[in-house]
Amino acid sequence: MLPFRRQKAPHELGEDVPTVISELKARKHWKSLPPAVFQRFTDNANYVFDDSRATAVALRWLTFTLELKSFRGRLQEIASAECWSDELSTLSSNLHSFALAYEKAVISARNDRDYVGALLIVVRALTSSLVCNRYSLWSYTTLARISLTFRENREDAALWCARYRKAESDLLTVDESTLDDYTRAVRELLYPYKVRQTAKEMQRVLPKHSRLPKHLLDKYLPDLDSGPLTAREDVEQIEAMLGIQPVM
Repeated sequence: MLPFRRQKAPHELGEDVPTVISELKARKHWKSLPPAVFQRFTDNANYVFDDSRATAVALRWLTFTLELKSFRGRLQEIASAECWSDELSTLSSNLHSFALAYEKAVISARNDRDYVGALLIVVRALTSSLVCNRYSLWSYTTLARISLTFRENREDAALWCARYRKAESDLLTVDESTLDDYTRAVRELLYPYKVRQTAKEMQRVLPKHSRLPKHLLDKYLPDLDSGPLTAREDVEQIEAMLGIQPVM
């Protein structure tokens, strides 16, 4: 009978990228992933951080996040998907949504000893979102906002804004044929005026034709006054708070 071998915790996977990737390729739930998926994870993390040590940390955080009960089954879905790139982008969006929901726990635990742990889970999920899709623009702005409001670190907030600007610029110029459907949609929604035009049209047309009760209709109609409707508007607000000159 073979002796039981404990699977390493994510923080034990190594300090450099090759070691972390080697460990992941032999890890339960991960080893069925195509080699190209591991390369995409590495390329995206390198793109965001441009630092080998930070890339290794991001890959370990991805491991921690995707082995949470909420996401464990997604690895198998990616492994068996006809187009794993689409699956990664969907997962990236789900991770961002998870982080926003978990952020409420951070707010409620603001003066509690669980505050740091809750905040770390949010940051790990947002970082993992970017490791899955470097063009998850809302994840950049959410990390900038968290750096500014929760951690009170203006330097980090400015760095995340700069990373957002780079990702947005690259998304606008990248060959569209290389993008999956979700990321194409992200690019289409970069322009606030386009989003607001669509929102205004929904507000005009839906009440006339929808059979939904008014209280449900109000829930699903976009609120033009509730805050930024696009990641670009969000980053502009954060940059204004930081005193960064607007990008023309």
